[in-house]
Amino acid sequence: MMKPRFLFLLILLPILVSCQTEIEYAGEITEPRFVVFARSTFYWGRHEHRCYVQQSTFFLDDTPSGHSLSDATVEWQLNDGTRYPFTFVADSDCFLPSSPLPFAYSANDRITFYISHPKYGTTSATQTIPAIQSVPWRVVQSVTDTLNESYQKEEDSTLHIVTTRQRLEINLMFPAYRFHPDDVVEITARAVYHPTADSTYQRKAYLSSNHPLYHSLTTDSDLGIISDIGSLFSDENRRYDAFYIPASSLQEEQKTALNIYTPSQNETANTILLTVRTMTHDAWLYYLSMAQQSSLKSSIIGLGQEEKVQIYGNFNNEAIGVYITTTEQTLTIPIHNAFQP
Repeated sequence: MMKPRFLFLLILLPILVSCQTEIEYAGEITEPRFVVFARSTFYWGRHEHRCYVQQSTFFLDDTPSGHSLSDATVEWQLNDGTRYPFTFVADSDCFLPSSPLPFAYSANDRITFYISHPKYGTTSATQTIPAIQSVPWRVVQSVTDTLNESYQKEEDSTLHIVTTRQRLEINLMFPAYRFHPDDVVEITARAVYHPTADSTYQRKAYLSSNHPLYHSLTTDSDLGIISDIGSLFSDENRRYDAFYIPASSLQEEQKTALNIYTPSQNETANTILLTVRTMTHDAWLYYLSMAQQSSLKSSIIGLGQEEKVQIYGNFNNEAIGVYITTTEQTLTIPIHNAFQP
């Protein structure tokens, strides 16, 4: 026979489980805000521009966030010239140029985005174009090391396992940049593998250098914080996802040595893709703030490029948002052919 106290607990349990306390929000319900994100990226031989226009949502609102304001008016202007209209493209969920934009531009030219909406009025932001000069390179040496060697016994044979690591030492020559002093240069690398004739894939490569020009986000508090990946390697050399160079420290015809390490694995890479990206100070502050909001991700470039809530913004008239400009050059470096390009 069940004891009375256990019977009482069984009766009380459903009541306790079903109890919920509703707390009524007593704060101010904020009105929607104008939210804008625009970016311009300059490559060698082409440039891309896009603009995202949305409105903010209250955190208790059931309306899905990220709703684009497709009825906005977006215009693009180079220096003080003609304004070019942008059109909303549903597939991209953003505004793209309605017609080809001027291709005659140079470093330190100004680009302005003007965005208007019947409900939120007009806002704008202006950025300069960072340096767009080519960065020459030369391979100093290419080394393939045996990182680990072991033997694994199978039922009828012994399997020989070799893990390799490749190191590529190169020289970069920085030309006479037409920098704004607050611009920042970022250098990253990826290793390209061709396991078969019909397949290819890429993996992140790591960088190291003793040259004082290079900064990592680990060691320079003024540039932010980034996780050190040195523990991934067996030696004591510290290697990083990216290096950052304040433009104010670059000098004309400055040559620097840089080591590139491919990830440790059983097959060797064929090519290194070294990306040299220059960003304005506003772009640097934006990417840095996004890295801090993204749990200190290892590589900050590309994180949250469509994120609409950021620490830093540069649109006027109380609009929330940022406009950033970057230039990008990718150097294709064969690993097994050390030559002067």
